[in-house]
Amino acid sequence: MKFPELIAQGKNVGDRWRFSIPPGKAVLLGRETSLYRVPWDAKISREHLQLTAVDDVLQVKKLPSATNPVFYDGKSALQ
Repeated sequence: MKFPELIAQGKNVGDRWRFSIPPGKAVLLGRETSLYRVPWDAKISREHLQLTAVDDVLQVKKLPSATNPVFYDGKSALQ
């Protein structure tokens, strides 16, 4: 079974990673989260999103503590 992958990339060479998202397990994305961390992006909150892969769908939930919106395809998707 192939898991969905999340890729984060910043301006600098070292500012990038690629992780698989295990099915059914909620993971957190943000500047200061444990695994899915993007410390180079000041527009992402310390804890910004909860991601959950369910079947063939990636569920994205903005956390209540996140102050910035979530963008998808260049447009604000979650306020």
